[in-house]
Amino acid sequence: MGYILTFQDRKNQKFYCYDEDRFNLIIIVANDDLIRESAFIRSGSKNELPLDGHLPYEVYLSDVQERKRRQENGLKAQELFKLAARQQLFIVEEIPQDKESISNYKVIKSLPIKRADYNIKNCKNIEVDVKCLTFYLIHDIVYFYIDSYEIQKLENLNKLTKKKTIFAIYNQAEIDLENCSLVMIELLKIRKKKKSVIYDKKTGCYKVPLRITTNGFELLEAFRIKENLYEK
Repeated sequence: MGYILTFQDRKNQKFYCYDEDRFNLIIIVANDDLIRESAFIRSGSKNELPLDGHLPYEVYLSDVQERKRRQENGLKAQELFKLAARQQLFIVEEIPQDKESISNYKVIKSLPIKRADYNIKNCKNIEVDVKCLTFYLIHDIVYFYIDSYEIQKLENLNKLTKKKTIFAIYNQAEIDLENCSLVMIELLKIRKKKKSVIYDKKTGCYKVPLRITTNGFELLEAFRIKENLYEK
């Protein structure tokens, strides 16, 4: 089971796209000039797609190689963060993401949760979730998209554990460059900046302007435990 994107072009012709990852379809909606505001994403299977020939052009499916590239870039971003954070003398502890480890946190069955990628031991109650995202220039403003359901799951766990989550975000287009830029934003800021962060009901994502993020490790430094214990 995956997701089906249905949309119409400017001539009201209907098209479909299938992908097992809902976020891949969200990116198509956000970045394709062909799509009108009538785009709709729902759960579904490949068997529900109309047969070829019933559409203005062929039904198209997810690009397996593209999805694999995004997954690899996500792993690259995690490694870049871990290395850079340790160079900045942050104590980085990887948080297990296997099913057994996650199940330990599901103390309330009705409450969906998600763990961040890293626990920063010498920052007070801080966990970091690393992302490699595509940045979009829309009306002279650079945005990125974060799934609201993912934020909700992180928030649910934060309430149980009294933690704060910071997103460390790398630019998808720069991930292979030697000096790939890094920005950070606190999860709570995404929820509270109602005037600048746009919630898109169609995609279920927050559209976050890059200008409200901080560069490099500035945000993490604000939470560093201030002790004279660090090596010079």
